Amino acid sequence: MPTVTFGIPLLSRRVARDWPAAQRLLANTLRSVFNQSSADVKVIVACHEPPEIDEIRDPRVTLVPVDFDIPRFQWEQEIDRMRKLEVIAAAHRGQGAGWLFILDADDLVSRTLADRIGAATTKAVCVRNGYRFDVRRGMAQPLDRFWRKCGSCIAVNWTLDELPERPLWDNPPVFHKFAETRHYLLPEFFAKQGWSLSYIDLAAVYLINHGQNQSDIIVRDNLKWRLYFLLTRWKPWTPALDAEFGTDAASRREAIYTGDAKFSTEH
Repeated sequence: MPTVTFGIPLLSRRVARDWPAAQRLLANTLRSVFNQSSADVKVIVACHEPPEIDEIRDPRVTLVPVDFDIPRFQWEQEIDRMRKLEVIAAAHRGQGAGWLFILDADDLVSRTLADRIGAATTKAVCVRNGYRFDVRRGMAQPLDRFWRKCGSCIAVNWTLDELPERPLWDNPPVFHKFAETRHYLLPEFFAKQGWSLSYIDLAAVYLINHGQNQSDIIVRDNLKWRLYFLLTRWKPWTPALDAEFGTDAASRREAIYTGDAKFSTEH
């Protein structure tokens, strides 16, 4: 079974609403990756400041520090994320390329995800169905067309010549174009590249209502998504789902931020 690498662009301490809680969210995501039924997984984390958590010292994790400017405003965080994706891509090339699945530092993945990616014969794999999990309520919504709701939805089997030789060097340009493409447009992007795409079900979870993610803001301001989520049924999060996604109630509670939600560098 081929190695599957998970890439995580981590926000800066200066823009986190609560850095200790943000680190605990990352710890939950890393434990979810380590929970894979396949032992052959790696993680690349691109960050401004190294997290102070035990999970980051796992030998499967490569920490790549960045020194470019820290975002000053919320709208700059998406640019920061794309630049960190390119840093991850260069590190992935240095490790030999192959399968790369991009995660945010507040996501969870099924324990069978790496096995299902590694067994694919297509160029890319997309999560068709997943979950939206309200961590405060302990309730989840099963979501169809998951790639339209969450960016942590795609694995690509990259070759060396498709990845940048060094960080932030957009030559060859294909990964840069991939990083710039909104997640809901990725199937169309792959079609334009002539890449084959397959789908897997119920493989990923994105967390909401923990006090730090941008999706809470997007849903609040977007009537279409408010209506969609209002009409989508909720169900309780269960111990079986904890086992499937490598989490537990105590660690989820510890990662909830309840303080001032103001963007820190605007003070």
